[in-house]
Amino acid sequence: RPEDAGNTCATTQAACGVYSALEAWERIGFTRDEEVFDQFLLTQRAEGLFVSEEAFWRRVGAAFLHAYARMVNPTFEAFMHAHFGARFKGGPVKKTARMHAKLKEDCPHLAALDWETDPDVRLAYGMLGDVVRGSVACSGAEEMVAT
Repeated sequence: RPEDAGNTCATTQAACGVYSALEAWERIGFTRDEEVFDQFLLTQRAEGLFVSEEAFWRRVGAAFLHAYARMVNPTFEAFMHAHFGARFKGGPVKKTARMHAKLKEDCPHLAALDWETDPDVRLAYGMLGDVVRGSVACSGAEEMVAT
């Protein structure tokens, strides 16, 4: 929590930013437990993803989107099964590393931006449209149109 961060301006700003991320994740149901959130951050840092405050903000959009996708995926799959029955096969929720790679592939205009600090990069993960995924099997073009 920010009040536990010490009293330097930079430390307080960083703590407020991380605490804001925790509050956002609580709202989407990712976690309500600060220890779980802390462990998540430590794991990400150990994997080399959140090694600095800049790296945290660069990747937290993908992590947030992944957490949200995990939350809505059961509803998405239930909706698809209701409309397409056994022809629908659910796919895995896209991983954050793949989101990062896909964003670079699909949005070459972002390559010129500073991936460490530019807010356009931080928010760009929201452009990804296939974080929850699946497929519908059809036996031909006519069935696709009828579906």
